[in-house]
Amino acid sequence: MPATISGTLLSQARAAYNKCIAEGTSGQVFATQDNNYSAYAMSVYVLSVATSEAFMNEVLFLNHHWKHDAKSRALLEEITEIESPLQKCSELPVKLWGKELDKSRPPYQDFYHLVKIRNEITHYRMEPSKFTKDYLQYLGDRKVLLGTPGQFGFGHLDPVLNTKAAKWAYNTACCIARELIELAQGETKPFIKENLNDLAANFQKIP
Repeated sequence: MPATISGTLLSQARAAYNKCIAEGTSGQVFATQDNNYSAYAMSVYVLSVATSEAFMNEVLFLNHHWKHDAKSRALLEEITEIESPLQKCSELPVKLWGKELDKSRPPYQDFYHLVKIRNEITHYRMEPSKFTKDYLQYLGDRKVLLGTPGQFGFGHLDPVLNTKAAKWAYNTACCIARELIELAQGETKPFIKENLNDLAANFQKIP
């Protein structure tokens, strides 16, 4: 399959995750038996959301490329213009396939908190936002927090800057892509289904 933007971004997220692991074995950062602090986790968060957004735009392009009609063109222009990844993730399956993501459970719930963390990194305000408590509790329930706010120098972000949390972020990008592809199983255009299945092969979770 030809290289894709989403696949390239995902490989960069994996490279950042590998740097998290390497820091854990370096002896230079705070570490426990099965986890370690790493500022490289910030890159994994940002790249994981970028991967998801690129993937959704690629799906819209494929839809237009094979249908090549006024409706698919209008959808391509409408949805790619949506700035919120969460809104785009919600509207894409409804408008393309008449299916809705279940927002009450993963992977949407994971993606929701991933986007909020990404936003706090890219729009860092030096203090917690109204979303901080919720994502810390959510990741705490998944046993992927490390340390306490302020312990490593990045304030309220410190507990999510670790290898386990970076793995969660990467796998969330994989899961949300595969969930969207699953919702497309009713697609009738064979070339679109084939291309979507090819895309799915890029999104393999870290064990």
